[in-house]
Amino acid sequence: MSGYEIHIPGRDLAPAKPNDRPVIRVSAEAYNALVEIGNESFLSIKDIASLLILEASKHVVYDR
Repeated sequence: MSGYEIHIPGRDLAPAKPNDRPVIRVSAEAYNALVEIGNESFLSIKDIASLLILEASKHVVYDR
């Protein structure tokens, strides 16, 4: 895997509780990219989005 970093500004948000089902809003472009991935996969959109977020989080650098 390539050694890339995702730079984002840092801020504090409250983490979700174990039984929460948080909702996020994404841009139309991000949603369409997710749909394209979903059309090639047997996973649900929720599972794909979760996997992508967790993998991307490993490459985040917070600019504080």
